[in-house]
Amino acid sequence: MRKKMIMLIGLSIILLQGCVPNMVVHTGGKSGTFNESTAKNITSDKLDCDDIVRKNIIQTYDYGKFALSKYWEIATLGLIKAGETKTKKMKRKCLESLGHAVLD
Repeated sequence: MRKKMIMLIGLSIILLQGCVPNMVVHTGGKSGTFNESTAKNITSDKLDCDDIVRKNIIQTYDYGKFALSKYWEIATLGLIKAGETKTKKMKRKCLESLGHAVLD
């Protein structure tokens, strides 16, 4: 019984790794709204946004809540939508406020 529980917890953790957001940011340079390129600081901006998200959101709870809502989405055949994690929303808003176009 104990081995099954450990295996279930391990499998749950492995499956939750697929929920980690991976933002796609357009780095083509300036857009029509900016006079100069804002993509030159993309690496430091991503790291800064990751740090802000880590400090403000308990990611284990956020991904667990998302997994539960994803379960309900599957159980209701898509009638109840799972939505996005707070982590993904906050990171997208952070990158957009720094002038990056987030495609995901």
